[in-house]
Amino acid sequence: MGIQDWSEDIILVDLPQEPEMGDELTTVTEMVRDRGDCDVVIDFSSVDIITSSSLSKQLNLSKLLVDCNHKLVLCSVAAAVKGIFMVTGLDGMFEFADDNFLALSSLQKEPQQAVSEEPRQTPSEASQEAPLEESEESCGARVRV
Repeated sequence: MGIQDWSEDIILVDLPQEPEMGDELTTVTEMVRDRGDCDVVIDFSSVDIITSSSLSKQLNLSKLLVDCNHKLVLCSVAAAVKGIFMVTGLDGMFEFADDNFLALSSLQKEPQQAVSEEPRQTPSEASQEAPLEESEESCGARVRV
């Protein structure tokens, strides 16, 4: 288990079981904030359950990455865990891959959007135009807060 720099722009996370999962997700989120310019692959091969607290931390990580035009890919997700994503309606918010090799190759095949482009917005954000400013949750990019 652990967090590793797969390349200059990809972090690979071997996610541990609960209760350590929440701490690991918090650490990854802090790394993304500090590092600024990376995608994240989370390997769920050791996970058989996920709590609402860990789901919340994963949503925060996803939002941080999306705001910075980067991706989060979940891989090796067991059927029972994927069922939790489906029941909560979160399966459409994440990209899934069968294993970490497919997840990593999906990131390497897709060129990243230029940092100067507008970050993707949720419908509520699009309706509330706010000035660009540096957010403490930003990953080195300017995001709407």
